[in-house]
Amino acid sequence: MSWEYSEDNLVEQTAIDLFHNRLGWDTAIAYNKETSGEGSSLGRGSKKEIILKRNFLQKLKQFNPNLPEQVYTQSYEKL
Repeated sequence: MSWEYSEDNLVEQTAIDLFHNRLGWDTAIAYNKETSGEGSSLGRGSKKEIILKRNFLQKLKQFNPNLPEQVYTQSYEKL
């Protein structure tokens, strides 16, 4: 199979282009480079966590300041 029709080329690189170049988001290739657990590079306890808790809580607090801490925690848990 040609690389032109690979999942990386058709899906992953297209998504990276969309997020980084068109929306201005930071992107990271973490498949083989990310560490997990305490002090992890992206803030995940394990690769099973798909929502980056550290980033999620930071933005939630930025968009909704002055709420009780448990509101932020419960929002993450429900998501």
